[in-house]
Amino acid sequence: VVLDLKYPPTVSDWGSIAAQVRAANPDLVWNSGLATDPVNLIQAMDQLNYQPPQFFTLFPAPGPLLALGDRGDKVLSITLFEPNGRLLKRMGTKAQTIVSRFAQSAAANGLNYRVFDSQATASWTAWEVLTAGVRGARSLDNQRVCNYLKANGADTTFVGKLKFNPALNNFSVARNLVKQIQNRRWVVVWPPNLRVARLQGPSAG
Repeated sequence: VVLDLKYPPTVSDWGSIAAQVRAANPDLVWNSGLATDPVNLIQAMDQLNYQPPQFFTLFPAPGPLLALGDRGDKVLSITLFEPNGRLLKRMGTKAQTIVSRFAQSAAANGLNYRVFDSQATASWTAWEVLTAGVRGARSLDNQRVCNYLKANGADTTFVGKLKFNPALNNFSVARNLVKQIQNRRWVVVWPPNLRVARLQGPSAG
């Protein structure tokens, strides 16, 4: 690790951060920020005529990164779901209908970004879990809902059967996929059995 740089959520001076990254000359920039943090950092690095060989960001707003055009190409992130290729096909007609109606509704409401991706999947799955808990417990009581979910889990459309283990403080199985921007589009590049494109390697620094 050639640089471990922390910044506050209210950061406004991305130029100094970009300068420190450039000086460290890393093989990979790992950005654990949120929303438009990676966009701000990439734009600040551009102003210094600097581009790291590889760039990963953990929880970005996906649309603004695509809006960077070629400069966003090869950026990596994680996802629960991307509606392309075999990943959508294997999930069946229910998932396909949800994705299609989401896009139609987004278009009807004038949204620029109309893709049912990781954030939409997480929100949809959360509602499915809550619905399963309430129906299974036949109650709105929080403890009874929790007890039901711990004992029975929940079936979800996009991430399958979820089981809850309080000792792990999380789902029992990691379900993240790796995605990459290629040709101004997010595509899954890992794992191999679900990818729709091959990982594009580092750029020249």
